[in-house]
Amino acid sequence: MTRRSPRPLEPPTAPFWTTTYGDMMSLVLVFFVFLAAFSSIDITQYRTVQQSVKSAGGKGVLKPEIGGALVEMPRLPESREFQDAMQELGEEMRRADLGRQVRVFWDKQGVRFVLQDAILFPPAEAALGARYLAVLDRVIGVIRTLDLTEIQVEGHTDDTPIRTERFPSNWELSSARAVSVLHYLEQKGAAPPRQLVANGYGQYRPLVPNSSDANRAQNRRVEIFVRRK
Repeated sequence: MTRRSPRPLEPPTAPFWTTTYGDMMSLVLVFFVFLAAFSSIDITQYRTVQQSVKSAGGKGVLKPEIGGALVEMPRLPESREFQDAMQELGEEMRRADLGRQVRVFWDKQGVRFVLQDAILFPPAEAALGARYLAVLDRVIGVIRTLDLTEIQVEGHTDDTPIRTERFPSNWELSSARAVSVLHYLEQKGAAPPRQLVANGYGQYRPLVPNSSDANRAQNRRVEIFVRRK
């Protein structure tokens, strides 16, 4: 029985190392695509997605509204004291019939309260009105339950120009409103003065485009960010 001689191997069309090199380049490309995708987030689009998830019934990420406040709630081991204070805030908002005038977001970094200017200030003014101070007091009640390092108060306006003797521009108005809320937090003992910071951003950090009166109302706001330890 004769053995058939093996067929000679065909010469390679390219060096063997090019296969490994090509795989490595593909992985590097995918890595940088993901890096670019996660490096820039449009806050307006991000919050729109959050709203969509809420309306779709996403569980474990979003909680139904508390007294009209949109509450973003990841699964975190919040204290009973914090939950009770949030419930009291919701009840106060219901009594005041505020709808979506107050929103609360929280995660591992901290808690952010977004308060529309209509519940805090008269138009084009920076002195706190007395009508809804009970709501702000409930916000302070929630703050007191947190182990915090800093409270940042941020003032925001829409793009409508203002030019008065006291407020030559929206920079001055937004800063003055932030400082007014900061003084109230200090007065109520929300945190020691060294942990309080006030920033005025004018019209330059809108939540939504200033394309309508409804959008401008959303952009006129004060945000209180409580940074956790």
